[in-house]
Amino acid sequence: MAKVKMKNQLQLLLILMLLTACKVPVIKQQEHGQYYPIAQNAWIEIQQKARIEPDNARAYFQDGKWIHPSSLNLYEVNCELEVRDVVEKYQWINPGKFEIIRTQQDQSPIVFGPGKSTTLAWNQDQAPSDIKRFWKFTLQSKQQANVMHFICRGVQDSPYNATLPTSTEMQTAVGQHIKLHLF
Repeated sequence: MAKVKMKNQLQLLLILMLLTACKVPVIKQQEHGQYYPIAQNAWIEIQQKARIEPDNARAYFQDGKWIHPSSLNLYEVNCELEVRDVVEKYQWINPGKFEIIRTQQDQSPIVFGPGKSTTLAWNQDQAPSDIKRFWKFTLQSKQQANVMHFICRGVQDSPYNATLPTSTEMQTAVGQHIKLHLF
């Protein structure tokens, strides 16, 4: 009887956690820390100009620095600013405040082809491919309407071990370039 009651309580707790997670996204500040709700009026502040390479839609950040897309280390947290337009010349995202109007979490499968660079794909094999779990924040700014998203990806790992980046890891990835105001 006690086992049935405990199982019912656990199921109820799980249902409540799922329902509240759907309404207010929660994020960890540190790897072994508590979860905190992301504020409804959350925002980011770009503090230094960000450069986007020609024929690209994203500016990449890792270890507190802007990095070239080819320098991305999949085994470290990285963040990106994404714009709507892809053009054949450098683009710049200027300093400013960007409201977060939507928050999502998702994952991307990662596979390696022989002699090829990393590509995103669905693994047709029976073994699970590595994944990166990520936060995707939809941004809004009247001054820079071309800037669409702020995305932060966790460390690449097996589906069982991959985790979302914490707010501390995200802030470390962008360094002084971007200030996060999530709480």
